[in-house]
Formats: sequence, structure tokens, C-alpha cells
Amino acid sequence: MGRLARLTAAVMTVLLCVALAPPGRATAESGETLRVGFPIQAGLTEVDGDGNLSGYTYEYLREIAQYTGWEYEFVQMDGSLNDVLSEMLEMLERGDLDLLGAMNYSDALEEIYDYPGYSYGTSHSVLAVLDESDITESNYAIGRVLRVAVIERAVSRNEQLARFCESSQISVEYVACKSDREQLEKLHSGEADAVLWVDVALEDDMRQIVRFSPNPFYFATTKGNSQVTARLSSAIAEISKADPYFEVELYEKYFGHKDDSLRLGGEERTYIRGVDTLRVAVVEGKAPIQDIDPDTGEFVGVAREVFDYIAQQTGLQFQYVTAHSSEELVRFMEEGTVDMAACVPYDYESAEYYGVALGRPYLEAQIVMVLGGSIDASSLAGKRLALAKGLIYRGEYMGDVIWYDTVRECIEAVDSGRADYSYGNGYTVQYYANRDKYRNVSLVPQSGTTQELCIGVSKPVDMTLLTILNKAVLSIPNDELQAMVYRNAVPEESITLGAFVKANPWVVMMAAAVLALVIAGALLLYYHSRMRLMRQAELENRRYAQLCELSNEHLFEYDYRKDRLTLAARSARMLGVPVVQEHFGFRIGQEDSEKGAAGRELFRMLQSGGEQGRDMQLSLSDGSRCWFRVTAKQLKDEGGKPLVTIGKLTNIQREKEERALLVEQAQRDSLTGLYNSATIRSMAAEAMDGGERRGALLIIDIDHFKSVNDQYGHFTGDRVLSGLSGVLGRVFRQEDLLGRLGGDEFAIFMTSVKERTVVEDKCRLILKQAQALETGEAGLRVSVSIGAALAGSGESFGQLYQRADRALYEAKKQGRNGFRVDE
Repeated sequence: MGRLARLTAAVMTVLLCVALAPPGRATAESGETLRVGFPIQAGLTEVDGDGNLSGYTYEYLREIAQYTGWEYEFVQMDGSLNDVLSEMLEMLERGDLDLLGAMNYSDALEEIYDYPGYSYGTSHSVLAVLDESDITESNYAIGRVLRVAVIERAVSRNEQLARFCESSQISVEYVACKSDREQLEKLHSGEADAVLWVDVALEDDMRQIVRFSPNPFYFATTKGNSQVTARLSSAIAEISKADPYFEVELYEKYFGHKDDSLRLGGEERTYIRGVDTLRVAVVEGKAPIQDIDPDTGEFVGVAREVFDYIAQQTGLQFQYVTAHSSEELVRFMEEGTVDMAACVPYDYESAEYYGVALGRPYLEAQIVMVLGGSIDASSLAGKRLALAKGLIYRGEYMGDVIWYDTVRECIEAVDSGRADYSYGNGYTVQYYANRDKYRNVSLVPQSGTTQELCIGVSKPVDMTLLTILNKAVLSIPNDELQAMVYRNAVPEESITLGAFVKANPWVVMMAAAVLALVIAGALLLYYHSRMRLMRQAELENRRYAQLCELSNEHLFEYDYRKDRLTLAARSARMLGVPVVQEHFGFRIGQEDSEKGAAGRELFRMLQSGGEQGRDMQLSLSDGSRCWFRVTAKQLKDEGGKPLVTIGKLTNIQREKEERALLVEQAQRDSLTGLYNSATIRSMAAEAMDGGERRGALLIIDIDHFKSVNDQYGHFTGDRVLSGLSGVLGRVFRQEDLLGRLGGDEFAIFMTSVKERTVVEDKCRLILKQAQALETGEAGLRVSVSIGAALAGSGESFGQLYQRADRALYEAKKQGRNGFRVDE
């Protein structure tokens, strides 16, 4: 059975709370050692080559030890997983082991082992396909009958799949198998499209396309080891209370890995095999991103390396066509001379100007101002602005625009005084400014203002081609992209006499007329100037690299000396605050609003220094609140004094909601949608501890339910259970707590109830509506028995539960189809 035993040990059916067992064998107190079974199961319990333990179960046990003081002796055995699990289950039953994880719950197993009242994780049933399959999360239910390999004797899991397919209107053909090994054989041979599997046990060459039916898993102890069981329950409850997302984060760490590798579908692979060489337009004079090498005439730059990567990963072939200007690139697109442009700005105005559809951006550059030597950057109104053709200008830079063909010409215009200032992306501006050594310009990075660059595909757009390009771009590793930028933006350059002569002609003309000492002094001055420029370039490159790493979603910058916080324009609009906030630390200390509280938390984070990451809930301009993850990095001067912190805000609202949904799903019974046993008990006890001492507890049992299953089948039984849960939802108030204890037993905790007559009226209404349930079976009539008790002063939930349970017993003893309220 091999992996079947592994799956069975990891997959659960129903969460039930274990009653307190009588005192039994010796227990493990704080500081003592528990013997824990450690079968090697991928993701759950693992051992590396150096003997280091890891895995979901291992980390959870270490967290439990923080609350119990326990130490562990992890017991390992050689042999197949099936044999090891069988032996460890026998050892647990005998008492040779104290604890075993990843256990499912069933009535039969509960007769042999003790379980805590809480699970410590949740697995899911999944439909899984091979990595190379064309079936995806988005098309598995469209226009096909999905052939699914199932183990024929796994009745419960197969019924879960049937219910899921029925509710989702999925057409399925079942391929019956004897074992999990046969399932994999059917999948690899093509006799099955997918297998019914478990998310925590996926093979390396498999991926899931849909997930359903969450099932909790537990630790189990030797029968009678009640103190260990009780302390386990308490520790798991405390862990969940202290960090509700602990289980979710562990699951994502060990089972939530996402495959970011390039995966092409059948239609895309067919397109690549049939397409001819694609023509790509390259605009010269835009180094280091795209340019034409003057010696070889070849396309060079970051964009060329991106296309080489795409060709290597996909098999597409490219031919490069030189466009000598932006106007010529537009003409190429209009005439259909080329299929795409190597690099265009990622904005919709540029897309309209060039006549292209935009791919996903592959590079981001900060916008840099080129400022004339005597120009005041704070007063640019009426100044002469030099811009390179092809840049979409909306008048935001304040000035009379003078258009030039290239960025280099714009810098030369500012340096010579023909223009007062210019703008361009930081990579290109610094590339030319550093190499031509302009003496009358300075570079001023524009905080929070960036430009994204992408591939532009000519219209009408071939969507298959655009999809292939986007997938390839998104698959480029971040470190590889940074290496591309470095190789092209910072090429190796040596200081030669020829370069010196070209850059300093006046020194050469004077060399023949001056003494050797003057020449040596000039050389020393040149070297000093060169080193200063290199240090400045290094600082700017560090800054650009950090900005690229942090992305362009919602950037900010904090200046320590000026106590100034600067946001990107769209970030400021989103939050409803100014772009530039002077005296930030002082001002937010005076505000009492929610924004002031969030600002103070951000300020404390900035003052703490170093690399940071923190989740914050911020108010938006429309009055709503949203969760963001704040990430920041601090830059210091040579003496270690902080200069600025740059950072970003990442919207994690969806992530928070998904995690909350997982927590909610773990608390619910999968059939009825009511709270499960552990949750209803915990919430009712918490409500009583919080002051609801006048509440009432009702325990409801369906009369002769076993005979319903035996005579009419489990499907009808499930309809009865679901129908009764619907009755309870209609009878009770929204603030009351409704749960399924397990099997055919339900519990309701009514809050703030003081009168016995209110409870009796609810009981009568339940009896009446239960008898009116539509079961779909002629002759089947449903009745229930109810035991109820009103909470007394100072009474605990456990005492209240015992009285309600005793009342239920009396109601059954009186002939069922009735209720009894404990005095």
C-alpha cells in the first residue's frame, strides 16, 4: 500500500472533541521527555543528510514545547513507510510511544487512542495533473469529461469528490484503481487526466488544479494518557489564540510552494513551432537599455539580453531592425514592417502613440532631472525644458519644451546652456552623463517617480504571442535581471591616455608649453575628478538597485536630516495625504486620528533602522481601511549615519482575507456549515467567561438516525443532517452559537437567555419544524430529542454541558420526540 498509508495518516474526515479520559499511565509534566513517533513523511516529518529534523509536525511540536516545557525524544525506524506507520501505531497503543502526529479521527480509532480537543492542521482533497498537462485551474471544467483516477475502496473521499463535482457542474468519468501506485500509473499512461489526491502529499511532477474538502489532522496519545491530552488541547488553543495564522504560515512554508518556472500550454507550443522569425524594432541611442553597436552594427543593451533569454526559454527566433528615431518606429508599426518593438514605456499614452499592445514590464528606472549649473530646481516656471522625442509629455514639468532626437542631445543642450533642464530615465541619463563628463550639469533623482519599460507588440495583436512573451518575461529571475542591468549600465572601462586627451583637449594643448610638473598636476586633478564621479555613480546605482528591488507599487522615501516623508503621487492620492510631508515625525506626534496612529507606527519603524517589514492597516482617501505590508531599507553615509530610508507599501488585503477564510473554514463542519465540535465548545466557554452566565445550552439528537442511514443510505442521511441545520438557522438568532458535535448530535448556546419559557418555546419550534423536513423519501419522518439547561451563577461550561446532556438522556428515556429542560 506504500503511499496509501501515508495519505491515510494525513487525511481526516470529521473533527470531534475527545471527552476527558480517566487517570491512566504516567504522564509527561513540564521538563520531562515525551517519546514521539517520527515516520519520514515529505513536508510533515523530514530528516536531512546531516540528521537535522524539520517539517510541519516538527515545528508545531517545538511551538507546543514553549507552552508545556516538554522535551522530545524523536523515535525513527527503518523500513517502508507502511511498515513503519503500522509498527508505530502498535507502539502508541502499547504505550511505547507517547505521541504520534498526522492522525485522522474515526470512532474506531478513538476506541484505541486518545485525541486532544483541537486539530493542529488541515489538509485538502485535490485533483492533481502532471506538470506537462494542458489542463489548468481555468479550463479543467470547460468542454470536457474529466477522467479521474480514484481508489475504489476510499468511499468517503470519493463521495466528497462526487458532491464537489455535482455542486460545481463538472462532468467526471471515474477510473477505478486498487492503490495509489495504480493511480499514478494510470495518470502517467494517459488513461486518466487527473488523480484524486491530497495537497500535503503531491509528487514532484504533479500540480493541483482544484482543491476542496478540508480535513483536520491531530496528534494522538496512548489511551488513558489524559494529562498529556489535556495539556495538548490547552497548548494548541493558546497557540491559535496568540497567532491565528500560525497554522496557515506553516502550511504555506511546507506545502504552499508555487512553481514560477515558465510553463507553456499546448496552443502556445504549437504557435512557436509554426511561427516564422519575428521582426523586432530597436531604437538606437537609448543605451544602456537599447542601442546599436557602432563597430558591429548589432543590437545591444538590457533589452537584447531579455530577448536572448526569451529565445532560449521558448524557442522563438528574432530578427532585429534598426529604427533611427521614434518617428521611424511609429512608421514601422503603421506599415507592418515589424512584429514588435524591443522597448517602449509601459503606459497607455505610449501604447497609443506607438500603436502597440503593452507586454508585462521587464525593467523599472527612476526618473532623473538633468539640471543646468546655475538653475534653481525649486523655480522652474518659464525655463527651457529639453526632451527626447518619443516621450509622452503632458505639461507636468512646467517649461517651454525643446525637442531633441536623443537623451544625449538633451544633456548636451543643458550643458551648453541651450536648455535649462531635462528629464530622462536614470539608467540612460547616467550612462551618457558619466561617459561624456559634462561639467555644467548635475543629476537630481526624482523620488517616487519611475518609468517602466516593456515589449510593445504590433496591432492587431496576436494574443498567443503576447501571452508567450508575458510568461517568459515574468519567469526571468530577479537576480538575473539585475545582472543584465549591471553588465550594460556599468561596463568595464579603463583610463587611457586617448580617453584623457579626448576628454581634456585643453590639457593636451598646454602640455607642449608647460613643465612636466604642471602636466603631472593636471593628471592628478583628472584622477581625483574621476574618482569623485565614480563614487557618485556608485551611490546612485545602489539607490536605483534598491528601488528596482522594491518595485513600483507604492514607494516612499524618508529623509532623516530634513524629517521629510515623500510619497509617489498615486500613493499619496490613494492615502489622501500630501506627496511631500515636511516635519513628518513632529507632526504625526500631534495627531490623534487613526492616520496619526498609523503614522507614528511608521515613524517608529523608520527610526529603528535596518531592513524592516511590518503589516499595518491604513486609512484610504475614500474612508475605507486596507492592510499593507511595509518594507523599507536604510542607506547610510560612510560614517554609518543614516541618510534616507526608501521603502514600499504592498497591498495585502486579499492575503489577510484569504487567511481569515482559512481560519473560518477550519472552524466549520464541512457538511452543515455550522461550527464544528471544538469550536462550539470553545466559543460557548469563552462567552460564559465573558459574562454570558445567563445563557442556555441545548443538545439535540436525531432519533434513530442510524436506522435512517441503514435503510435509506448515507446520501439521505446527509440530507437529513443538512435539513436540520437549516431548521436551527431559522429558529435561532444571529447572536446564538450553532454547532455540530458530530454524527447526528447538535449543540446551540443561546446568549443572554434568562427565562425558561424562552428555551421551551424554542424546543417546541424545533420539534415541529424537524417533523416537517422534506427528506425526499416516502415514509421517512424525522424527529429529534432535546436536552437543555440554563446556566447558573458561577457555573462553568463543562458543568452546564453535563446538565444539558443529562436532560437529553431523560428526553430519550421518556420516549424521544420531545425535550427536557434541566432544573
